[in-house]
Amino acid sequence: MKVSITGKHLDVRGGMKSYINERLEKLRRFFEAVDTAHVVLKTEKYLNTAEISLNGKKLHLYAEGSSEENLYVAIDRAVDRIEIQIKKQTEKIKGHSVRKSRLKGKISETSAELLVTPIERESFDPKPKTEDEAKLELDSEERNFLVFKNARTKQINVIYDKKNGRYGLIEP
Repeated sequence: MKVSITGKHLDVRGGMKSYINERLEKLRRFFEAVDTAHVVLKTEKYLNTAEISLNGKKLHLYAEGSSEENLYVAIDRAVDRIEIQIKKQTEKIKGHSVRKSRLKGKISETSAELLVTPIERESFDPKPKTEDEAKLELDSEERNFLVFKNARTKQINVIYDKKNGRYGLIEP
């Protein structure tokens, strides 16, 4: 993530910059779609203000935090507000991916036949892999998808070929 920090009526020092980068990097764990962040710090009379703008693919978030105490408190308040927005955004994305069955309780004869047909079972290697390793393994096999344990998240993921030169990743 590219972070730019601007100070209005103040000089932003190394300690403040590292604190901001540390706080924003923690947000990145929640939501990886963030490409750039712009932070504006202001001091006017007795009020310290921090404004944070996050941008990414189809993502634009903004939050402001103020404090009479110091800039660190203002930064924390702005980051907390951004975190709430990110959580709402991820909930929204998850909500779109969950589809409710319209045929709940209604099983036709053909779907009942499908339930009786034999199921082919396969196992997968539980050894954790990175997403890049899984992509390479998918390319080497003649499959449309691969189930693997993600080394970063320690959860089961599915990577699939979208047939347009790109890949999709399904995470729980």
